[in-house]
Amino acid sequence: MLYTSPDKLKCSRDHTLLFVAFDLEEGQPKSNVSCSLSGNCSCARGLCGSDFFVKNLTQSPQQHWAGFQGALVLETILNYNNTPNSQRFPSVFQNYFRQAYQQISTNKFRGDFLAVIGRSYDDAKLISGISNAFKKMKNFKVIEIGLPASLRGRPSNWNPSISQYMGDFFRSDHYRFWNADPSLPAVFLTDSANFRGFMKQCYHRECDDISHVTPEMMTFLGRTTDSVVEVVSNMTNEKCEMKQADCIEEKTADKGVIMTPYYNTQYPNKLDCAWTISVGGKDLRLKFTSFDLEESVNCTADYVNIRDGKDKTAPLIGRYCGKTPPEPVKASAQSLYIMFHTDELDAFKGSKRSGVQR
Repeated sequence: MLYTSPDKLKCSRDHTLLFVAFDLEEGQPKSNVSCSLSGNCSCARGLCGSDFFVKNLTQSPQQHWAGFQGALVLETILNYNNTPNSQRFPSVFQNYFRQAYQQISTNKFRGDFLAVIGRSYDDAKLISGISNAFKKMKNFKVIEIGLPASLRGRPSNWNPSISQYMGDFFRSDHYRFWNADPSLPAVFLTDSANFRGFMKQCYHRECDDISHVTPEMMTFLGRTTDSVVEVVSNMTNEKCEMKQADCIEEKTADKGVIMTPYYNTQYPNKLDCAWTISVGGKDLRLKFTSFDLEESVNCTADYVNIRDGKDKTAPLIGRYCGKTPPEPVKASAQSLYIMFHTDELDAFKGSKRSGVQR
């Protein structure tokens, strides 16, 4: 089952989607291990799991894989770092990828982007697909790193005078798809591993542990995976019935509770709901009896805004998100304006509140 969006009720797809976890990506050590002494290492050079998968794929009858649209290979996609000069590069980067280098240098070499690595010609559709999906998400960047258009097909057939400088761009399982016979489209999605932040010192070392993980990193990871889901859903020609929501209302405090759309299941994405609660000649207090929204830094994802007045121009009382119900809110006059916003990502049960006259 592919989780995409809570807005989708019933879905069908025209093409098959495979999730594959490759093992033996790293080469086995060449010293101080028993296989080195015996000369019987099962994966001395690395990328063995993907090598087996791709060979098995291309050796099967052609009708089983002739419609292959591409592989999205994710590796090290958690490390987000928006500190200036947290990003470095392979030595050849500035010469072969000048546009990408310019983008990053203009941003003061911050490691706040997802790198999408592919061959400019063979993988153009995949590169643009993942880039366009990621760019829809505010405050997160994607940098396209397209290998020169002259580098097409199998890397083993490339001019050695150029390919010898591309080793850092062959470092994951996408390489086995590129070097298949025939060559297959694939892109490599990465935070750049040992070229960013703390991983410069901790790559493949014990200090690469959970103590470095920040809320911003988790959000970055979520944005990346959701972009991948969108791309692969489009590639399968997914067709879905969608939830509908109409949630612009005016209420009086004595008319019961206000609930977010599809309360207690999952509210839809990309919503902007608004309620104005008014009472005549009495004080108004708003009490939340249930609250379950997406947690985010500074409540920038899904949130509830409450304003002290009749519309969106009224003074802001507070913005709320997460799972802790806000304290009761009291209006200074006889009206409160409540706005509920959801982004394009995760969805939760929503909130339930009542207007109380006192």
